[in-house]
Amino acid sequence: MNVCFVTSEAVPFAKTGGLGDVSYSLPVALAAAGCSVKVVLPLYGSISTIDHGLVFARDLYELRANLGHFEVTFNVWYLERDGVEFYFVDCPHYFHRSGIYTQDSDESERFILLQHAAFLIMQRYGWKPDIIQGNDWPTGLIPAMLRQTYGWDSLFDQTGSVLGIHNVAYQGTFSPAEIYKAGLEYNLFYAGGPLELNGAFSFLKSGIALADAIVTVSPTYASEIQTPSFGIGLDGALRARSDDLVGILNGIDVDVWNPATD
Repeated sequence: MNVCFVTSEAVPFAKTGGLGDVSYSLPVALAAAGCSVKVVLPLYGSISTIDHGLVFARDLYELRANLGHFEVTFNVWYLERDGVEFYFVDCPHYFHRSGIYTQDSDESERFILLQHAAFLIMQRYGWKPDIIQGNDWPTGLIPAMLRQTYGWDSLFDQTGSVLGIHNVAYQGTFSPAEIYKAGLEYNLFYAGGPLELNGAFSFLKSGIALADAIVTVSPTYASEIQTPSFGIGLDGALRARSDDLVGILNGIDVDVWNPATD
């Protein structure tokens, strides 16, 4: 099985929370189970290409992503580690910031670029993914882009989408004007529709509405986020997808931290 895992952070390269841990350990576990796994994440300014042994991907030189009315050129760095292929999207204009997440006016563009980049990398290699997994709001548009932006490409005809929710409180809400930059159609944006949340364009709600399957960090959390107390405004959208929502308890990497010995 071919799995593309798109994430805004992964240890040991970049981390703010549990997403970073899962974004390394889960792909490694999938590779150990026999899957072919590609992980796509940004090359933040804090990630040293030398210290991590990254290699410049010459066959991915100056790829171009269309963000609506303009194009963005980016390069890619590569690393194979623990059976997993890691691809780092190199665009200093967007990813050399003071932190992984910002309050900057172009925050939506930063992660729209990341998601475009994942599809463009797969297209360049002609690599057919069986599953593309996005994680939390920064990659919540993956299911929508799979259907609309890149739906024309037969490379993705048999591809399923999964959304991983690690923290439902961060929902990635932006102006509806950003929809065009992701290559999506406005017919999905209407009151109560897949892209709309309180009048704004929500990356996370898009993923919840359009992913083939939704996974989260535990069975308990899967139940909690379907309630008004813990759903943070998305409980209704999650209840509507309850048959496709599964809680899988986060584990630990005993090679990194083992309660029996550490």
